[in-house]
Amino acid sequence: ITGGGLPIAAGAALTKKLRGTGGVCLSFFGDGAAAQGTFHEAANLAAVWKLPVIFLCENNQYAMGTPVSDTCATFTLAQRAAGFGMKSVTVDGNDPEAVRVAVAEARRDCSNGPVFVEALTWRAGGHSRSDMCEYRDGTEEKIWRERDPLKLLREKMLAAAPDCGDQLARIEGEVEAEVGAAVAFAEQSESLPVSDAEILAYPEERKIEIPPAPKTEAGEVTYAEALYLAMERALGDRDVFLLGEDIADYNGAFRVTRDLYQRFGRERVRNTPISENGIVGAAVGAALTGLRPVVEIMFMDFLLLALDQLVNHAAKFSYIFGGQARVPLTLRTPAGGRRGYGATHSQCFEKILIGVPGLKIFCPATVQDAYDLLLEAIYDDAPVAFVEHKLLYGTRGRLDVSSEALPAGRARVIRAGTDLTIVSFSHMVSLSLLAAEELAGAGISAEVIDLRTLAPLDFATVAESACRTMRVLVAEEGTRTGGVGAEIAARLQEECFGYLDAPVLRVAAKDCPVPTAQHLERAVLPQIRDIVSAAKRLLSGE
Repeated sequence: ITGGGLPIAAGAALTKKLRGTGGVCLSFFGDGAAAQGTFHEAANLAAVWKLPVIFLCENNQYAMGTPVSDTCATFTLAQRAAGFGMKSVTVDGNDPEAVRVAVAEARRDCSNGPVFVEALTWRAGGHSRSDMCEYRDGTEEKIWRERDPLKLLREKMLAAAPDCGDQLARIEGEVEAEVGAAVAFAEQSESLPVSDAEILAYPEERKIEIPPAPKTEAGEVTYAEALYLAMERALGDRDVFLLGEDIADYNGAFRVTRDLYQRFGRERVRNTPISENGIVGAAVGAALTGLRPVVEIMFMDFLLLALDQLVNHAAKFSYIFGGQARVPLTLRTPAGGRRGYGATHSQCFEKILIGVPGLKIFCPATVQDAYDLLLEAIYDDAPVAFVEHKLLYGTRGRLDVSSEALPAGRARVIRAGTDLTIVSFSHMVSLSLLAAEELAGAGISAEVIDLRTLAPLDFATVAESACRTMRVLVAEEGTRTGGVGAEIAARLQEECFGYLDAPVLRVAAKDCPVPTAQHLERAVLPQIRDIVSAAKRLLSGE
């Protein structure tokens, strides 16, 4: 996606800086990408962190069919970079030697932070095969074609060494032969079987050593403390680092990261600018180059700003690179309402994420799962959206840091029952258990399943319970239409229809924004009474 590689490049440069390996990251992009917000986020992030990255903009005068003069008010694009406090230079992009010199100088300057190089050039052909370039006049094309960089370079070489013609012809012949061999290899190779089209959406699993558990038992802790202890343990691995808005001195919006920045340093517990797409993009770049970043997005609502990086890049790289790329990125984010935060700080977007191949979604409901699943997320080679409901942070439970964890992709039956099955996840598990207790008082035996993870989804456990109780209710806090419950209900209809004595019912939020006023918020979000009422309707056949 246009501009998407820029924060990824910043993240790759961050890996070099954190590991102290030297070297720089060279990122190529076009003039059109310089208009994207992600360019500004990446440039600012790289400048603030003084990252060794060269942003090389090939200003070829046209972003698809629109000239730069229509989209940029400054005389050069390099002027934009200067605004971020980085060194910037404009060079003749059709002069190979001038470009080489400019990049060599930028390479030397990168130890002090990013450098922006604008190479002024011209796009010789159309944007795509269907682009006939009808928006450009012939005069412009004639002028620029005379300045073709390969043509100019050849002329310079012949002028400097007139007898090098045979050598140039030999080089050109070798290039033609190499390209021809590559084309022939591709044409003669077998096509990938259609049956393999879905493989590699997730990277192949491998055994990875997690830092050893502490020798002392944690005992009873809060959900937030369990998350803290998991990150503390993971930070024993130098490849793990944290980044996000206000996670250092402020300790995170919900005080989960606490004193980690004091204990592990600001290099590994990094405050970031408010630029979610840039933050996640940088984490993608760091993950691609060997680190295991843990990003905190302050509210799940803000995750929408980073969906391009999460959906179009992080979740797809393993697939499009045939399993050669891994993106071990963990994205922690608080979700949900019931605190009067209003329409833009109270949403549950699991249903948006569940349809993204290559992305895993963990939704722990208990203290033990918060600890176990966060560690598993950090050491998974696939990107993981780790969803933490705000009301769970203060809940308490016993934590055994040395116990064998139930793996992701396995649901847990947390209450056995015979009359109906209640399927839930995250905070709605707590409400489902309370509803089951109330139903028991009315003589109704409800089985409660905590999904724990939505991708991978343990449908087998749900189906087994559904075929036994023959009635299913799915409870979630997100809005009803197109929700997680809709997906589970559809699969139950496809695979368990003959066993069901009643339609699958869904309990979810009403299809409207979450209000701030408490009485309205309670009316919109699902309550215990809604689960109880739906369960009774299931059994009565209404």
